[in-house]
Amino acid sequence: MKTKSVLMVLWTLWFTVSPLWVWALPNGGQIAAGSGSIQSSGGSMTIQQNTQQLITNWQSFSIGAAESVTFQQPNAQATALNRVIGVDPSLIMGRLSANGQVFLSNPAGVLFGPGAQVNANALVATTLSISDQDFLDGNYRFFQDPTRSLASVINEGRITGRYVGLFAPAVENRGVIVANLGSVALASGEAGTLDFTGDNLIRFAITQPVSGEVRDTNGNVLTHRTRNAGLINADGGQVMLTAWDASQVVQNVVNNEGVIQARSVEKKNGVVILHGGPTGTVLNSGIIDVSGNDSGETGGTVHILGENVGVIEEAVVNASGAAGGGDVLIGGDRQGGNPAVQNAQATYIGPNTTVRADATESGDGGRVIAFAQRAARVYGLLSARGGPLGGNGGFIETSGKHYFDIGRTPDVTASNGQSGTWLIDPYNIEIVAGGGSSNIVGGPDFTSDGTSATLGADLITAALAEGGTVTITTGEEDLDASPSATPPLDAFAQPGNITVSSDLNFDGSEEATLNLFAHNDININANIFDGSQGDGDRLNLSMTADSDTNGRGKVNVASGVTVDVGDGDLGIAADDVNIQGELYSSYRVYVTPRDNGTIGVDGAVGTGDVSNICGGACGLTLSGTELQNIHAPGGLSFVVGNGSNDDVFVSGLTAAHTANQASTDFRSAGDVHFTGDSSEFSSTVNALPLGDVVVDAEISGNNINLSPAGNVWVNANINAADSFYSFSPLGAFQLAGGKSITALNDVFLSANDVHLDGSVVASAVHVNTTTSYGTIGLGEATGGLTLDNDEIANITADELLIGDSVLDTSEVTVDSMEASHISEVSIQATAPGNYTGQVTFVGNSNFNNLTLNAGDLVLVDGNIVTLGNFLASVEQQFLIGGQAFPFTLDGIGRFELTAGSTLAYGGTSIILAPEIILNGTLQDLNAPAEPPAQNPPTCDGSSTCVVALNVPNVTAPEGGSQFTELVKEGTQSTFISLFIADSKTNC
Repeated sequence: MKTKSVLMVLWTLWFTVSPLWVWALPNGGQIAAGSGSIQSSGGSMTIQQNTQQLITNWQSFSIGAAESVTFQQPNAQATALNRVIGVDPSLIMGRLSANGQVFLSNPAGVLFGPGAQVNANALVATTLSISDQDFLDGNYRFFQDPTRSLASVINEGRITGRYVGLFAPAVENRGVIVANLGSVALASGEAGTLDFTGDNLIRFAITQPVSGEVRDTNGNVLTHRTRNAGLINADGGQVMLTAWDASQVVQNVVNNEGVIQARSVEKKNGVVILHGGPTGTVLNSGIIDVSGNDSGETGGTVHILGENVGVIEEAVVNASGAAGGGDVLIGGDRQGGNPAVQNAQATYIGPNTTVRADATESGDGGRVIAFAQRAARVYGLLSARGGPLGGNGGFIETSGKHYFDIGRTPDVTASNGQSGTWLIDPYNIEIVAGGGSSNIVGGPDFTSDGTSATLGADLITAALAEGGTVTITTGEEDLDASPSATPPLDAFAQPGNITVSSDLNFDGSEEATLNLFAHNDININANIFDGSQGDGDRLNLSMTADSDTNGRGKVNVASGVTVDVGDGDLGIAADDVNIQGELYSSYRVYVTPRDNGTIGVDGAVGTGDVSNICGGACGLTLSGTELQNIHAPGGLSFVVGNGSNDDVFVSGLTAAHTANQASTDFRSAGDVHFTGDSSEFSSTVNALPLGDVVVDAEISGNNINLSPAGNVWVNANINAADSFYSFSPLGAFQLAGGKSITALNDVFLSANDVHLDGSVVASAVHVNTTTSYGTIGLGEATGGLTLDNDEIANITADELLIGDSVLDTSEVTVDSMEASHISEVSIQATAPGNYTGQVTFVGNSNFNNLTLNAGDLVLVDGNIVTLGNFLASVEQQFLIGGQAFPFTLDGIGRFELTAGSTLAYGGTSIILAPEIILNGTLQDLNAPAEPPAQNPPTCDGSSTCVVALNVPNVTAPEGGSQFTELVKEGTQSTFISLFIADSKTNC
């Protein structure tokens, strides 16, 4: 102890002045409200309380070492106020017992000596006063008697209760306080309100600070307002040490040198709060334990808050739990952004301290936040690890807005899960070589030197090597936030830059994430790389300048610098970029503007002049040279825009500009414009905006994909060395007259409507609607999507595919379609296995080879002429002609009816083909109820039949290869007539 025991001082004083009173029982008690009695016998006193509330005024209230006082109360909620109106402090050296709630108010001071034993449902000991009426009304508003000197409440004994509250201008615990599943509150102030918040918790809200010195009876000034140097145990409950000082004459307003335990009990978490108010220092040099050690329990909550906050010497804060870590706030909440949590001006965590919020069995690590508005010095071990049996790492923040020193990397690892996140949030920061600042002094340092924060590169790489996420953010300093600060904040205003001045080697990280979010600029002046190439390490690097979207913020990559994230994502978001170094990603690279700005992508060498692209209004410009410095060779894509910005303008790119990218993507909340000079891409280009794609300048590439949410307007030639794709779920596709789309392989067109006024040249052309159950019209027919004969004539392809095997096209109508110039036409009106979809033929249509795939039925009310093969696949019924309408299938190839299909006919119909394969079912719609008498019947018009003229090869489920007799299929009442004849007249 730094001072003599108050007990010894008081003993000396009382033996000198009034030795007869030192060991006396309470004296001069007068009941002022309520009903009860006071009885004494030898060294014991019994206070019988008959009413729910009792107020007794005492001349003195002390208990000698061999004496006892017992309150017998109606129930645990009964309250007894014991007000001392004499001038002597209360010395509790013996035993105090109560089955209810006991209040002891003595303006001269209260001391529980080393031998004191207090057992009560609740105990409130205070030097503050309360009026009778407030007490009786349950309004526990306490105030300092202006006629009395400031005094203290000190415990050196053992106090046990469900609630324990010690309130005075100075409060100290040097003994033991136990309130399991309950609440302990030590508070120093000159006025305040006591609240019983339920669930066995109490809270003393200080409403008036301590304005002067508080002395002990020996005349010594107490150096702390609220202090714990003993043991406080409130497992499953809450412990609060609070103070509010306005005198600036004490060393610390709140100081924990002892042990505070509020461990979890039956999954009920404990809470410990050290709060020093708006001025003064809060220190923890002891042990704070809110751990949850039993299976299924998580760690509790610790708040250490005040103007200056220190965790010093060999202090331990433990919020670990078997099923997950708890929550530790030192100096503030995340980024200082919680208005309900006071932010410290300075925070210090010493080098020999430990702060843990680990999951010790399974579950995720918790949160540990060390924050300061001005300066943070964090040198201790901070840990929020995931559970070894499964669980992810937690969240740790170490932030000093003006300045910080960080001595070691926080631990957010997870041996059986994903590592967690480390957040650093100053105003300005420079990443430097080594361990960064190492200004570790012997004691807590709460000063700020006003310089930008620095962080050692090795601390970052150590976190990345464990597969964690490191997030560095900056913000612009609010110069009006603390006008009275010393030194003045505007003396070292910081704009919010992030500068990387030392190499970052993320070797061994497997997969890690580095987020750089700058209020202003990001300057990459050193390499970011994997020291062991080819080992599969992956860094997801995100660089966002102008994080507050105020229109100021640039990402600068210096000449000679290499940023290589291996297989990770590389994202850049800024108002402007200056890429003089090299960017590499085997996976994906993003470049996006901030604040819904536009992007200009210009093939000009150097800085590029994009005024002719977007009228001088481009928010972000990428020149051809900068594009060449971006390498995404083996992954998915280089992405410009992210769907949160306005228009993207592209002009004059060459294949060399995009030679280092596997593909180039353009995304926008507005439109993508290919304008100005023609652009050539080395591989794949994807335009995927939420608006339209407008092609006013020629595009060349390997695969070209124009798939907006809106329309596609092609007003210039498109050349795809492989294939061309366009999927517009809400819009139309229009190819202007005189323009062409040329692809070596396929052209896929899917839209609400397709207009082909220009030419399409490909190996295969696919046309389909973009919604299920859409309709298509071909030739002279109309539908939701229509291709007329003029548009079909603009298609030069080996194959034209109408309909889709994924989206269900409900109906395709073919009216006098002329497609004989296309080798193969396939029409599909259903997805496989889905019994919907219909193909209807009207008039005479001409094909080379035709394949039909329909789910429900195919109606042919006209003639189909195929120069090649005819393949029909129908899930339910293939109805040709109607009840009495004959049909003609005229081709020089093969007619095939697939298994599961039904060919129903009415009238005499003719199939002209050298080969007929009937694996389906034939149905005569006019078949008689009884079998015909003749075998085979004649085809003289008196009955219906299918005539196959000059067919050398016919196969069907029954019979041989040559059919000259009746073929019977189906039920007794169904008869099928299939004749093979030299001519219809011979049938």
